[in-house]
Amino acid sequence: MIGLALPLCALALACAPTAQAKVVTKTFSSGNLNIPIAPGTFTALTKKVKVNGTIKDVDLSLRMSATNNNADFFQLLTLRSPAGVLIGLSGQHSGQGYGSGAASCSGTPTVFDDSAGGGFGDPGIVTPFAMRVRPDEQLAGLKGYPTKGRWDLQVAANVGNLGTRAVNCWALTIKYKAKAKKK
Repeated sequence: MIGLALPLCALALACAPTAQAKVVTKTFSSGNLNIPIAPGTFTALTKKVKVNGTIKDVDLSLRMSATNNNADFFQLLTLRSPAGVLIGLSGQHSGQGYGSGAASCSGTPTVFDDSAGGGFGDPGIVTPFAMRVRPDEQLAGLKGYPTKGRWDLQVAANVGNLGTRAVNCWALTIKYKAKAKKK
């Protein structure tokens, strides 16, 4: 008979648990803003994320309203990560707003989500985009990058738009693998 040398762990004797990285989902909100975005301007809205981890998934929620509901607005929305990665959320799609409800965080936001059922231009994806929608560029491009640092929502509005837009609220929902705390 040939003897097999099994480690003690295989026999369930005196095995120390191995540390598993914890996967966490957390939302980081700007809170109520109501910041006007005038035609022909570029604005970067910043959110500092203090948790330390590696990105697995990101969704961005946005509430953006217009002062003139009869106007046809075009704007470019981009997310910039702490690593400097730029993701195009909405490339100048026409519409009355992003999300619906009060000029605050309440109401229904537009949620930019890679796993949404449709993207801009697809049937059923109509303004005020109060739904989940696929961004123009995949947020999956952020996977593997660090969570911690300065995140910017960049908004550029075309010259010639009638009225003014206002960013009412935005939030990042980040699913990340938490970094182990050093002892």
